[in-house]
Amino acid sequence: MLPRASGLRTLGLFALVVLTRFTALILGLPASSSNLARDVQYCTNAPSIVAGTPYPLFGRSEPHHQITSIFPRYQNTEIIWCQRGTPVFLVIEKLETLVTEAVQTMLNDALRATMSHLRVLGDGVINQGMVDSGTFLWMEPSGVTFVALTNTIHQLSWSTLAKAIRVLQDYMTEGREWTEVTFHIYDGFNEVGAGWIDGPPQNPT
Repeated sequence: MLPRASGLRTLGLFALVVLTRFTALILGLPASSSNLARDVQYCTNAPSIVAGTPYPLFGRSEPHHQITSIFPRYQNTEIIWCQRGTPVFLVIEKLETLVTEAVQTMLNDALRATMSHLRVLGDGVINQGMVDSGTFLWMEPSGVTFVALTNTIHQLSWSTLAKAIRVLQDYMTEGREWTEVTFHIYDGFNEVGAGWIDGPPQNPT
């Protein structure tokens, strides 16, 4: 265990990283970007489904396709991934490849913690965090870290966070790529949060 002073310095440094990365996620975005009802965008994993509308829980799987119509503020390296049975979707940008088992374990543990909160305390806005209010942080001994931060206008709830984690699990399982990512969380047409996964690379140099 770290000495108290050292631990506080570490937490302070991590808080600075969170602030820096969150600023990078939102920097330069238009004020109206949290509401995308005027845009018609389709799920990469269900090309006939408009992102933000309920994706049927049952039905034939559709072939995936490359995005040709994307949110104006996103680069074409980013993917719109939707979850069956809900209007929740993520806009995901994949980065560096990580160790598969480490990411799988981290997402499973983060989802388990989120579901435990829902069972014990019920749903609600994420208003308590390890770094700051409105921040969900999960750190694994492997060094893989998951961070989700609530939007200040349309806020992130615990149930939507659980759905977002499942979206990431589905996306990475489907693509067989377990990577560092940044992501924006949408519930319907409203952006409710953003975050990232990072950690030691699969093949460090």
